Amino acid sequence: MSTKSPPAMGSLEWLEHVYSQPPARSLKGHSKHSQYHAIPTSLDGLTVGGQGRTEACAVLLLDYLANAGYIAHFKQQPFRTTLDEFGYQIIPDYLVSCSNGNIFVIEVKTSRYITALVQATLDRNKEKFASVGIKYLCWTDKHPLSYNLRHNLMEMRRASRCVPLDEIEVLSAHLHDNRRCTFAGLVDEGFDKSVVFAAAWKSKAFFDFGAIFEPTTIVSLLPQCDLASIALSSSPSGHSWWDQLARSR
Repeated sequence: MSTKSPPAMGSLEWLEHVYSQPPARSLKGHSKHSQYHAIPTSLDGLTVGGQGRTEACAVLLLDYLANAGYIAHFKQQPFRTTLDEFGYQIIPDYLVSCSNGNIFVIEVKTSRYITALVQATLDRNKEKFASVGIKYLCWTDKHPLSYNLRHNLMEMRRASRCVPLDEIEVLSAHLHDNRRCTFAGLVDEGFDKSVVFAAAWKSKAFFDFGAIFEPTTIVSLLPQCDLASIALSSSPSGHSWWDQLARSR
C-alpha cells in the first residue's frame, strides 16, 4: 500500500495542512503561567498565545494587521521543520499568510540575546526558508516591537472594545474634513483619547504607533509614512514586508 507524501513546504497544500493542525508545541510547558499571554484575535475569535511581553506584543501587531485586512491568517508555533526537507528541526514562533499567497515565518527574539552565533542561525534559517518561497523575519523588542508600540497597541485594542462605532465614525468624518489634526486639537473638538485609539485599531485613524502618544501627536485619516515601521523586516531600513502586505489587501 502506497503512502501519500506530505505536501511540499511552502505549497498551498502545506499551508492548509499546517493551519488545520494544532500548534507543534505548547508554549506553557514548565514556564510560569504569568509569562504566557493568551490573546483573543480578530480571526474568528481564535486565541493566539505569546510567551513573555515581546511575543505578546507580536500577537497584538499581527492581530492589528489581520483586523486591518493586511494579512489573512497567522498561527503560533505553527509547524516543525523536517530533517529531510529542511536539514534540521526548528519550530518557528509564528506563521503568517497573505491573500496573495505570500508566506512569512516570524521569530521573536529579545535583542540582547542575539549573539553572533544566534544571528548566524537566523541567517541560515532565512536562506532555507527562501529556498521554498517563504520569507523569514526576526522581530525584537527593539525593532519593531518597541515599548511604545506595545503600549499603543494595547490601548488601541482595549479602547476598540468599549467605544461605540458611531463615535468612531464621527471622528473619521472630522478627520476627512480636516485631514491632519493634533491630539490636543481633537480634544478641543470634544474627542477623547479612547475614541482616537479605538479608531486607530479599526484603521479609521492613524498616528505614529511607534512613538509616545502626546498632545502634539498628529492624527490623520490616511496612514503616515511611519506606519510602515510597524512591520519592517529584519533590516532597520527595509520596508519590503509592509509594501507586500499592502499589495495583498
